[in-house]
Amino acid sequence: MKNPYPLPTPVQLSRLAKSLVITQESISKETGISQSQVSRLLSGHGKRTSKSYVEICNYVNSCRNGISPEQVRQNDELINALASVWDGSARQASALANIIQSLGGICLISNQK
Repeated sequence: MKNPYPLPTPVQLSRLAKSLVITQESISKETGISQSQVSRLLSGHGKRTSKSYVEICNYVNSCRNGISPEQVRQNDELINALASVWDGSARQASALANIIQSLGGICLISNQK
């Protein structure tokens, strides 16, 4: 699914990560994307619409907001909302993840203005 919202440029994302003192190694560890791939994407080599780029954007944005993966897991309202619409299938999980990632792109852009 193509992200319908513009994502930050690699330069913008790289600057934001540096300002938050987020290393490529920490991005790699938290997203499961290799450090070399993170480096390529942040330097502008690669597709800004790739799933990996969107994951990096979402991770950096969540750090800006001070949200950890553990906080997400502990948020009953969010977990209940997902449980109410997810049928348990991998296909629908992927679709829901794409929707949430698209929303993350919107938040990142609106926070930059």
